[in-house]
Amino acid sequence: MTNQLFQPKSLVLQWHITERCNWRCKHCYQTSYTTPEMDLKMMENILAQYVGLLKKWNIPRRHARIQITGGEPFVRRDIFQFLEKVYKLSDHFQWTLLSNGSFLTEDKVKLLKLFGIQSYQVSMEGLEKTNDEIRGEGSFKKILKAIELLVWAKIPSRVSLTLTRKNLPEIKGLADLLAPLGVRGLGVRRIVPWGSGAAMKEYVLEPQELRGLYREIEEINRTMIANGHSLKVTGGCENGIFNDEISGEGLMSHGVCGVTYGRILIVLPNGDTLACRRLPIILGNLHEKSMEEIYYSPLYESWRQKEDVPSVCQACPSYQHCFGGAKCVTYGMTGKTAPDVQCWKLFNSLEEAAHRIKNESR
Repeated sequence: MTNQLFQPKSLVLQWHITERCNWRCKHCYQTSYTTPEMDLKMMENILAQYVGLLKKWNIPRRHARIQITGGEPFVRRDIFQFLEKVYKLSDHFQWTLLSNGSFLTEDKVKLLKLFGIQSYQVSMEGLEKTNDEIRGEGSFKKILKAIELLVWAKIPSRVSLTLTRKNLPEIKGLADLLAPLGVRGLGVRRIVPWGSGAAMKEYVLEPQELRGLYREIEEINRTMIANGHSLKVTGGCENGIFNDEISGEGLMSHGVCGVTYGRILIVLPNGDTLACRRLPIILGNLHEKSMEEIYYSPLYESWRQKEDVPSVCQACPSYQHCFGGAKCVTYGMTGKTAPDVQCWKLFNSLEEAAHRIKNESR
């Protein structure tokens, strides 16, 4: 085990309890829908390890979160048996569900409420035509029905959108649709072209297109505030390259790649553990190593120490806001983790960025 002096101030455990799914979205990061799954006994063991780290590192409940997802988590017949075990330990952490929403019923949302769920995230890919093209015919209406159920049960609901050139023109329209329904947030996350999503590489935004979208998000949020809506559009943890241009308090969340701060672990159904679900590099497996051993793996430590960030980023006035940008997007485009392939301060185009990153050393 390497240097254990580093201790995170917060820790998210994003837990993919299955990779089975009843939908086949075109941009999905999964490459398999049949990955072996853990039994409840092993899942209890992982819960205990996570709580043990929270205690060891003195991480308070408000800075600890388990995100339960898949695949589609509700395809597991033992989902509520698992959630009951989560609930019994939830004085140590908050917990949320990330799901396509298609399995929700009144009875299910009542149980989720009983088990103390903090929020529920569904995904949409734009307005109805665009969404259904990506997520499947009829999915848009099913997602809206899920949102209605969550609002009815007073469970805070959020929507995640994977940003491509296909849905770029629809961000404002989707926000305008969701805000009156009572949705709390619309997270706009850049597409990472790997897994099934590799086929959508041509829809990755150019650097200046992304910058324009981030500016538009600020304007959308100004309108939301003016109209008294609680919905906020955010850019996700990979929007660090825009942090220094945020023009007003509350208009857009400051984000820095969670890998850089060591504040996230991803657990897949077979125990494989990553630093980010969209960065397909395995740090270790929980059937073979403890969560603590995996957290202190040399590779994760090197990312926390910013050893992969080139000098051109370190010399940038915005470096402390960004730390090299989104590792996931750059890795999907180039096989390297920095600098951000969509940084408009460095690159005029994706083609230029990919060429330079692939061929230049630090």
